[in-house]
Amino acid sequence: MKHLQLIARSIFALGFVNISSVSLAAKPVNVSIVTEDSEVEFSGKAKLVPFTFSGSGKGIVGKFKITDGKTMEGSAVYPLDKLDAGLETRTTHMKHALFTLKGAKDETLQDKFKEAKFTPTLLPWADPSEMLKTPLKESPFEGRMVLHGKESDVKGTVKTSLEKDSKVKFVFKFVTPLSAFEIAPPTYMKIVVDDPITVVVTALGKVEVL
Repeated sequence: MKHLQLIARSIFALGFVNISSVSLAAKPVNVSIVTEDSEVEFSGKAKLVPFTFSGSGKGIVGKFKITDGKTMEGSAVYPLDKLDAGLETRTTHMKHALFTLKGAKDETLQDKFKEAKFTPTLLPWADPSEMLKTPLKESPFEGRMVLHGKESDVKGTVKTSLEKDSKVKFVFKFVTPLSAFEIAPPTYMKIVVDDPITVVVTALGKVEVL
């Protein structure tokens, strides 16, 4: 009986050492977004009619310190005036819809709403330094986004690919309703945009292991 107890204690001790070793091996990283090589894309559909719309723009700025999948600091900011919806009239209309308060006149642009801000809260790396070694297949992420002066949870997927010079390409994809940010559905030529839109953020990041 004592012999069995000794074996059980040894197995428990070995397991504890292994878990501790993995924890100690995890290395935090700093990730700095390369603004000129990063962009935001959005797409959506119209209500009742077979019409789709999309747009994109560069200008993402951000820096993060990631200690593990649940511990991180920093955020990314995107200037909404960089959005391009393809046609000048449609682009201007989309910017008005995103910049103005719900119920405000289109002409009343509010400077404080000209940015979208994203702060991650859950990422799929137990050891962040692994992002420099192994590409990540689509995995879930969670975060908080501020748009139109309102904050809301967002959830989606992230995948990565390895680039040169300690850089990693991150592709975040999520679907979010504009109503979560109290934004009235934009309209264009009497066509009303359906509430949920799809957002894809492709960000090149310079990764530094700490």
